[in-house]
Amino acid sequence: MATFNSASSLMEQLINDSRAVAVEENAQVTQFARNVSEDKGLELKWWDIAYWSERQKEHLFHIKQERLREYLPLPLVIKGLFQLAHKLYGINVQLASGALPVWHKDVQVYAVSDANSTKPFAYFYADLFARPGSKQGGAWVQPLWDAAKYWRAPSPAAAAAKATKAAASNSTNSRTASVIWTPSLAKAESDWLNSAPYQLPIAVLISNQNPPAGGKPSLMSLNDAGTLFHEFGHALQHMLSKSKQGLTSGMRNIEWDAVETPSQMQEKWVYDKNMFNSIARHWNTNESVPSWMFDAIKSLKTYRQGVSSHSICS
Repeated sequence: MATFNSASSLMEQLINDSRAVAVEENAQVTQFARNVSEDKGLELKWWDIAYWSERQKEHLFHIKQERLREYLPLPLVIKGLFQLAHKLYGINVQLASGALPVWHKDVQVYAVSDANSTKPFAYFYADLFARPGSKQGGAWVQPLWDAAKYWRAPSPAAAAAKATKAAASNSTNSRTASVIWTPSLAKAESDWLNSAPYQLPIAVLISNQNPPAGGKPSLMSLNDAGTLFHEFGHALQHMLSKSKQGLTSGMRNIEWDAVETPSQMQEKWVYDKNMFNSIARHWNTNESVPSWMFDAIKSLKTYRQGVSSHSICS
């Protein structure tokens, strides 16, 4: 667990190490804008940077995001994501229409089971399409039910322990009287908890993809695909939990410096060549992404990283 001082020291080091690189990267964007606009004295304002950095990115890597979208249809990305989960974790993810009530016709329910079983051990909702005016923007995962054993009734052993306390409070030792857990009551409590019905975990995965339109499926940007993988990593952490105690199950009570680890690990699979080739095919022609385009996509990960690191740490 990081301490405040060690975290602050690391942040200061990153700020100092990235400053010179960030300055150089901004200078390169400015020079690129001057060359393209033929305005030698052009000075970029902060609101110009996003536009000109995108144009520079297209110039350097020969990739336009709108063209890349054509190779990332949402149904194929989802199929590849579930196949990856099967390979990594030995689970099957199957559409389970009607298994749970939904709040919108576009919301889908999926059941998660072990690869050698058809019995679900978890469910999740996928609410993936934008609904302007009625749905919050962004992408996130919300735990709905925790994996846990629950009795929705008072514990008989706890009631007996309280009765023991009440009897003790009438004695001369009333000041020190407390709930009395005798060995037999403690065992009864343990047996009662172990026999409780098991509640399956349920997660809600939210994103805001453009819905299918004009005969085309929903098409994703590279960032959209990475975000979906990222959020599914959070959902997996919730659903694959082996804890039977609600407060230690899934995403509950995870340390802040570790809470993003499963999602970050899952997100990185987008940039694995075999994985990417399984989710990236032209929605209409089924053409795979050219090899040069994948190499350029990997290079995009380090584009303006000095600026990004400096901004985050500052």
